Amino acid sequence: MIVGGYRLELVDATTKQPFQEHLSATGQCYAEVEPDAEYFIRLNTKTTNIKVKFKVDGVDLGCKTRVTKPIQDKLFGSWERKSEMSQMTALRFKLARLAKPEEGMLGGGHEVTGRVEMEVYKLGPVKDMKEKKECKPDTSTALEQSFQTKTGGKKCIMSTQGTTTLVTKRKASKKSVRYATGPLLQTVTLHYCTAAGLVLNKILSAPPREDEEAEMKLERPRKRVKPEKKSKSGDVKPDVLDLTNRKNPPETIDLT
Repeated sequence: MIVGGYRLELVDATTKQPFQEHLSATGQCYAEVEPDAEYFIRLNTKTTNIKVKFKVDGVDLGCKTRVTKPIQDKLFGSWERKSEMSQMTALRFKLARLAKPEEGMLGGGHEVTGRVEMEVYKLGPVKDMKEKKECKPDTSTALEQSFQTKTGGKKCIMSTQGTTTLVTKRKASKKSVRYATGPLLQTVTLHYCTAAGLVLNKILSAPPREDEEAEMKLERPRKRVKPEKKSKSGDVKPDVLDLTNRKNPPETIDLT
């Protein structure tokens, strides 16, 4: 999806191919995803002097990234810094289970839809410089807790942490420059759900049900059978008594 000067996509963690996107009648963008697929968030933008922060299903992914030059195909996931490396771990789509099944629980499309949010802030001035330390936000646990408390039904899909990782070697400098975070400029939201969720969100049409298919077959015009013509009364042949090959034919009465 493209909003303003930002192109935001959900891409397969292995192939880096984006998931298919659909636009709702209200202009909201939905990515059609599959359970158990791992993914990264991909960002392209020419906007600079900003900070971006990502949330998935309301869970902060752990870092604010300052953007001082155009970004091309940068991938984001669950972030951590350890030793001399900076690591992004992919996220994974997972079906949520209904905690307390209730009739009519799946009343709306929002109950079966996840969301990825990118918050864009103005980049403030340099705040300080500190030693780079290992940092491992508790994103995995937060995502799992959010998943466990979701009650959207078996068709509801959410995100948990995956296993695919991207590792970047840190620069030689051991100092980390920290910038102040300015005011919030914009929030970009990308929804995601399965094909069933797209139907509930009224973006895709529901496939015909078995009973509907049966009704369609019954409603098909039947082949007309031409009725047999009735014979006229004058055409009725009298019964004929066959006397041939009979051993004892009846006696003939002569009335002359």
